[in-house]
Amino acid sequence: MATSLDNLIDNYVQLKKDILFSKVNDEDLALFIDMTKKELKREIREEIEEEVKERALKKAQNEIEEKAGLRRIAEFKKLALDGFIVAIFVGLFVNQVTEIIGHLKRTSVLVDIKPTIWLAIGFFFICVIIFLWRFLAELVKLIKKEHNDETN
Repeated sequence: MATSLDNLIDNYVQLKKDILFSKVNDEDLALFIDMTKKELKREIREEIEEEVKERALKKAQNEIEEKAGLRRIAEFKKLALDGFIVAIFVGLFVNQVTEIIGHLKRTSVLVDIKPTIWLAIGFFFICVIIFLWRFLAELVKLIKKEHNDETN
């Protein structure tokens, strides 16, 4: 590009030489031509750099937005699955508690309440384990992110 740019500027200056440097004496002409070429080259480079920078920033911003969108979709999927699993176990737990309440109110015809109590306790602990597992997973993720931010 530098050779093409130099040729373009040389041709431009040669074409405009009489107009641009008509009042310049012959002794200073070479200096004025050289300074004009350097200034034109600097202006062109600045314009190109600005355009390239703007394009790069737009491209980077689009990539960041795309990755953030994909991350949100993945988190939503994970959240929906976790919510579904928790809802099942909470529902089972509530059903067992309802059976226990029915037995205590004598509206249920359960012969033995012990299996229902054990199931309720089991479902309760499963719900607690799922919540703790999700909480700890998110906590570990935050700590790793914080550690990565500190090292960068």
